[in-house]
Amino acid sequence: DIQCVDAPRLRAKSFVVGKVLPAALAVHDRAKLTEFLLRAQMIQTYYHISATVCAVSAVEQEGSRTTIFKASHLYFTNRKNVDHYGFSITIGRDGTITVAGVR
Repeated sequence: DIQCVDAPRLRAKSFVVGKVLPAALAVHDRAKLTEFLLRAQMIQTYYHISATVCAVSAVEQEGSRTTIFKASHLYFTNRKNVDHYGFSITIGRDGTITVAGVR
């Protein structure tokens, strides 16, 4: 099972989203799986209007991959708001998916 997570609300917390099955790891690389999680909105990057998300670095070591993102989230209350935040997505050697807030 994979659970959705709100990246803008993570702050400095980390959250295990789920696990990629070994058969999927054998066919898909971790970079593509990370992209899929974002495009499928399993890792949500905004609440109301939109977000601009940029991958700033990626590190592969010992069978795992961590990608670090910087983002800005646009939303409206009684006025326009833009929050800036960072987060990382790690897909471990065993397929464990962890999302963490980055300051």
